[in-house]
Amino acid sequence: MSNGRFILLTTLLVAVQLVLTGLCNISATVTLSLLSAIVFCMPTSWSAPVSALAAFAIGIAVDLLAEGPIGLNAAALVPVAAVRKSIIGAFIDKEIVERNYMFSYYRYGYFKIGGSLLLTSIIFFSIFILLDNAGTRDALFCIGRILISSLCSLPFCMATAGILAPRVRR
Repeated sequence: MSNGRFILLTTLLVAVQLVLTGLCNISATVTLSLLSAIVFCMPTSWSAPVSALAAFAIGIAVDLLAEGPIGLNAAALVPVAAVRKSIIGAFIDKEIVERNYMFSYYRYGYFKIGGSLLLTSIIFFSIFILLDNAGTRDALFCIGRILISSLCSLPFCMATAGILAPRVRR
């Protein structure tokens, strides 16, 4: 996938995230987010600093255009950008990172990619929820919210990865 196509699709998916944020407040316990999947699907040819800057820009854009504390999404996305290549290499295939390929549902299946997306969602929501609650809720509530939000966001993240991942059989 070209960088231009990725940026266009990312812009559209950020708009979808803004609609989810504005219209789909299910409860105080559940937060839906596509952002960790967008960062996870960034091209592997992008270096760590470029990925971190892109993740920060995406997070700040959502923070500025949606309700909520400024910097919360950005602070939670940068660590996801930092560990995404490690997760891809460990859970999907090391060759993807070494050769700067993109992963594909056709080759690696829903289980590997879904598990990787779940892990990135848990990382994202762990930081997001711990910063959002900032000591106002007990640990059990925070852990429950992290797990529930990650599981509820997983179908949206898998759809996002399906949009951003190429349709080739490598």
